[in-house]
Amino acid sequence: MADIEEEDGSEVFEIDDFTVASEWERFIKRIEEVIGPNGWNLDSKDDVADTKRPATEWISNSQQLKFHGVDFVIVHHKKAMAKDNNQKNLVKHQQKENEELPKAILESVEFEMDFCPRSYPLSRWYGLKEFVILSSLNDTTDTESKINVLLSSISIALSNCKCQIPMFIQVGNIDRRLYFGACLGNGYRTSYEMIHLKYTPHQCNHVQGMINVFQEKLGVPLSSNVTISIRFAFSIRDWSEDKSCDLVDENVDGDEPIFDRMPFGALEDPVRELQVAAIWPCVSSEMLVDDETSTQLDALHAPVWKLKARGREFARTALSKSLKSALTLSQQRCNSTKQIIRSLSFTDCQQGRNQGGLSGNVTHALDRLTTNNTLNTSNLVQQQQQQSASPTSTPTHPTFNKPHSTNKRLIAKTNFIDAPLSSELLDLLLVYLFPDAGLAKEEAIELQERLDAEQRSLEQENICNKDQFRHIKSAPANSLTYKLALCVACVNDEFEGLQAVAHLWHEFVLEMRYRFENNIKIPCLAQCPPHLNYTLIHQKLQMLNCCIDKSQQREQHIQGDGEGGGGASRESETSFASCHSVSYKEFHQPKQETPPKSNTKDSSWNSLLSNLEPTASISNKDDAVSSDDVIENTSQNFVTDDESEDEFFEAQEEMTSESMEVEEDATPQTPKSEENKTPEGVSKETDMKLLCCGKPLCIPITQEAPPLTEDMLLEQQDILTQLGTSEEGTRMRIQMQCASLLSDMESFKAANPGCILADFVRWYSPNDWLPGPQTEDERTELNKVIKSKQKSENQETSEGWEFELDDEMDNLLTSETQSWAQEGRLSLRMRVPGNTWQEVWNQAKIVPARRQKRLFDDTKEAEKILHFFDNLSPSEVMLHLMPIILQASIERIQEEEGDSNDQVSGLLEDAIKSTSRLQSASLENFKDIENAVKKIYEAELLLLRMRSLRKKLYNNNTTNPQQHTKNEDWQPDEELESFINQLLSNPEVPIKGGPVGRIGKSVKHLLHHQKGVDLVNSQRNQNQRQQEQTLHRLPPPNSNQITGLPKPIGREYILRTSVARPSKFSRASPQRLFVVIMPEEFRMAGSFTQDTTFI
Repeated sequence: MADIEEEDGSEVFEIDDFTVASEWERFIKRIEEVIGPNGWNLDSKDDVADTKRPATEWISNSQQLKFHGVDFVIVHHKKAMAKDNNQKNLVKHQQKENEELPKAILESVEFEMDFCPRSYPLSRWYGLKEFVILSSLNDTTDTESKINVLLSSISIALSNCKCQIPMFIQVGNIDRRLYFGACLGNGYRTSYEMIHLKYTPHQCNHVQGMINVFQEKLGVPLSSNVTISIRFAFSIRDWSEDKSCDLVDENVDGDEPIFDRMPFGALEDPVRELQVAAIWPCVSSEMLVDDETSTQLDALHAPVWKLKARGREFARTALSKSLKSALTLSQQRCNSTKQIIRSLSFTDCQQGRNQGGLSGNVTHALDRLTTNNTLNTSNLVQQQQQQSASPTSTPTHPTFNKPHSTNKRLIAKTNFIDAPLSSELLDLLLVYLFPDAGLAKEEAIELQERLDAEQRSLEQENICNKDQFRHIKSAPANSLTYKLALCVACVNDEFEGLQAVAHLWHEFVLEMRYRFENNIKIPCLAQCPPHLNYTLIHQKLQMLNCCIDKSQQREQHIQGDGEGGGGASRESETSFASCHSVSYKEFHQPKQETPPKSNTKDSSWNSLLSNLEPTASISNKDDAVSSDDVIENTSQNFVTDDESEDEFFEAQEEMTSESMEVEEDATPQTPKSEENKTPEGVSKETDMKLLCCGKPLCIPITQEAPPLTEDMLLEQQDILTQLGTSEEGTRMRIQMQCASLLSDMESFKAANPGCILADFVRWYSPNDWLPGPQTEDERTELNKVIKSKQKSENQETSEGWEFELDDEMDNLLTSETQSWAQEGRLSLRMRVPGNTWQEVWNQAKIVPARRQKRLFDDTKEAEKILHFFDNLSPSEVMLHLMPIILQASIERIQEEEGDSNDQVSGLLEDAIKSTSRLQSASLENFKDIENAVKKIYEAELLLLRMRSLRKKLYNNNTTNPQQHTKNEDWQPDEELESFINQLLSNPEVPIKGGPVGRIGKSVKHLLHHQKGVDLVNSQRNQNQRQQEQTLHRLPPPNSNQITGLPKPIGREYILRTSVARPSKFSRASPQRLFVVIMPEEFRMAGSFTQDTTFI
C-alpha cells in the first residue's frame, strides 16, 4: 500500500494549453494571409479586367508554405479577360436570378468555357476562369488522412476569408493530374471530385450510362432534363502523296549547289497532325439516343466542325539548318586559315618534304613570281574540251570558264590529296564570285564598269528609299561580300564545315593577292572609299580596290611618260628622280642593284600591266570658288586634270642632285621673293586675287584624304587617346591630325607663289575670313587672349603686337590690292599668335602635290589588308559575315510570300532589330545572333506550315498556290487563305458549313484517307493486336458512330442539370459532370453543389 501511495504521489499531470495555436492552425493562418486582403485579395468581388493581356493568356502567382516539415506551394491562376460591359451586366443579371450564387458556380453553367482550347486542365474540366491550387513539392498526398486534412484546411481558410474562389489540392503523382477541391459562398458549398482510370467502365461508354451515374451521384431525382455537350476528336496523321508537304532533299551529291541565295524549304513536314472536332452543343437528353444498342451521334452530321493544326515542334528546315551550322562555326575556337591550310596534306608539299624541307613550296612561289601570267583562257577551253571528249570523265557540274587566276593556283598551289572542296566545285564558286574571270580584256573591263555602276545605283537607291536593312552592318545586295557570305554559308552547311570554309577563304585571299599584284580590279564593288555602315570585310575589300585603283593610275602615269619624247620625257624623269615611288623603283632601277623586298613586284608585273587597258582614274571634284561662292574644306574637293604631271608620289629618302635643288626651292621664303616663281600643280583660277601681289588665286591640285576603315579609325583613336593630355602629347596629337592640312598648304603655296596665310584661309576655310574692317570688340578680345597666353607661358610680348601685325600686313599690300584687304580680315582664332594654322603654315614648303609624300600608301595598306585576311580564322570569317547571312535569310523569307502574313512580318522585324545590334564581329554579341536566328526560324516555320496547310486543304479542283508561278492568272482563294491564317494564329477554328462546306469537304477527304490507312494497318497487324488485347482496353465504339470516319482519338461529354440538394427543401443549385474517354484513359470530373442553409 505504501508503494502504491508513493507512485500516486510522484505522478505528473500534463496540461494542454489550448490557447496556443497549433501547427495546423498556423498553416491555415498562413493560407489566409496569402489569399486574404493583405495578400492576393481574392475575397474582393470586383473583377478588374486586364486590357493589356490577350484574352487567351493566363496570369499566375505563387507562394510557398510549410506544414509538418513538408513544403507546399499555393498557385493562383486567372484568365486575362478583356473589358466587356455587356458580359459584366449579364453576369450580374444571372447572379440576381440565382440568388447571388458564387461566381465559380455560374461559370460552370456557362457554355463559353465548353471544350476551351489552350487552357489549364481544371479550366477545361470544370469551366473555371479563376482558381487556386495547393500542392506539395517533395511529398505525395496519397493517403485519405492527408487528403482530409488538406481539404479541411482550405475549407476553413476560404470560410474565414469569405473567399468565393475555388481551391484545389493535388493528389497522387503530378502526372495523373488528380485534384479535389471546394468552393464556399452565400450558403452554398461546391465539392470538386474526380475519378481517373486507365480503362473505361462498360456502363460509362455511352450517354445513357453517364446519365445514370450522374443521377446516382446526386442522390436525388432529376427535376429537369440533363443538357449535354458532346465533342468527338479525330486525328489525321497520314497524308496522301498529293497532300504531303514538298520536302527539300538534304543530299546535294550529284546536284549543283545553290550559291546565289540562302536555302529554303522543309526537311520534314512542319504539320504533325490535324485534329478535327465534331461538336454537338447543348443537346437535351430527351432528344438524344445513345446507348448500348444504338446511337444517333454521327460525326458527319454534327452541326459544328472545328479544325486544329498541331505543328511539329522543332521541325527541321533548310534555312534553319544552314543558320545553326553557321552559328556553331562562329563560336568555335580554331586556328587561323593559314594554319589550317598548312595542316592539310598537299601533294606538292609532300614531295617537297621528301626532297628536304619546304623546297617545293619555295619553288612554286618563285615560279609564280617569274611566270608571265597573261590573261589567256585558250588553255582552259582546250582542257575542258579534252575532258568533255574523254569517255571516262563524267563531270558532275556544268562546264564553266575557269578564272584566269585559278587555273595555275589549283595546279601549283592548292592540289590537296583530300581537299575539302573539289576542284570542280571550287571553280564554280570562284566563277560565281568573280564573273570577270576568264573573259577577254575588253569584256572584263566593260563588265567591271557595269557592275560598279549597278552597285553605286543600288546603294543610292537604298539610301533614298530608306531601306529596312539600312541599320544592319551588312553589305549591298549582289556585292562581292554579299556573294561571299552566301558561298561561305553554303559550303559550311553542305560540306565539311570548318575545313571547307578555310579552303574557300584561302582561295579567296589568294585571288585577292593575285588581283592586287596584277592590278586587276575587284568586281561587284562600288568604286568609292570604304563605307563604315558595312561590315569590316566589305570595308577592307573596298580599301583594297582603292589600292588597286591607285596602282593602276600610277601605272598609267608611267606608261604615259614612256610614250612621250624629247624634253617632256626628260623633265618627267627628272621630276621622278626625287620620288620614293614603289612603281618607279620597280620599273626604273636595275634589279641587281636593289634587292627585292617582300612588298615589291617583279619585272614581269610591268609587262602584265602593259596589256591592261587604262582605266579612268578617280576624278577630282570640281571646286568652283569665287568671291561670292566658296566651299569649306576644299582639301577634299578637287578638279579633274588630265595632265600626267599632276599625279603625286611619296618623297624619296635618298635625294639626287636635282632633287636637292627642289628641296632648296621648298625652303620658306617671304611672299615678295616668291612672286616671280612659276605656279605648279594648278587646277583652275578663280576670280579672287592674292592679297600681296594681286595675281589670281589658283586652286591647287591636292592629295585626296586617305580612305579609312573602321578598325583604322579605332586604331587612330586609341593612339590619340594614349598620348594623354600633356603638352608634348597635345603637340604630337596636333601634328598627327594636321598631315592633310600640311599637304594642302604646300600644294597651295606651289600653285600660288607669293601667297600668305590669309589667302589660304579665304580658299580653304572661308568662314574664317570675315567681311569688313576689324571692330573694337575684336581688338579687345584679341588683347585678352594674348595677355592670357603670355601669362600662362611667362613670356613678355609687346601689347601692340596685333597692331604690328596689321602694319606688316599693310606693308605687303600694294595699291591695287589695298581694296581686298579692306573688304575683310581673318577671324579671331586665326590671329591668335602661335595657333595651329600659323605653325603649320610656317612649316609648309613649296611642294606641289605630285612631289609630296603620299598620304595614302596603297602598297602598304594593301599588304596590311591581305595580312589581315590571312590571319582570320574560319570562325572569325563567319562572325564578320554573319550580319550578311542573317539579312540574306530575311530577304529569302520575304521572297517566299513572307510579307503576305502579318505574323511573319512581325517576326522578321524582330529579327532585323536583333541583327541591327551586331556592330562588331565579337562573341559578345552572340546572344543577339541567337535571337535573330530564333526569330528567322519561327518565321520560316510559320511560312512552311502555311504552305503545308494549303496543300492539304486545297481540293483537287482548286489550283495550288505553289504552282502560281506557272499560272500567271492564279488568284488565291480568299476564304481558304483567311481560314489558314486563323488556323496558324488560333488554337482551333470553326469550319464554315461544317462537313458540307468547301473546307469541310477537303477535311472529310483527309479523314477518309486516314480511315483507309488505319484499316490497312489493322489488317496487317491483326494477329499481333489480338494477342496484345486486354480486358481493360477501350471497348470498340459502335460501327454507326464512326460511319465513314476513323475511330475518334477522344470523346468528351459535359452533363449539366439543376437540382435541390441535399433535400427537396433546399435551394436548387447547378450540377456539372465532365467525362473524357480516350483509348487508354478515362476521367470523370464533377462539381456537385449543395445548399448549406436550408438542409
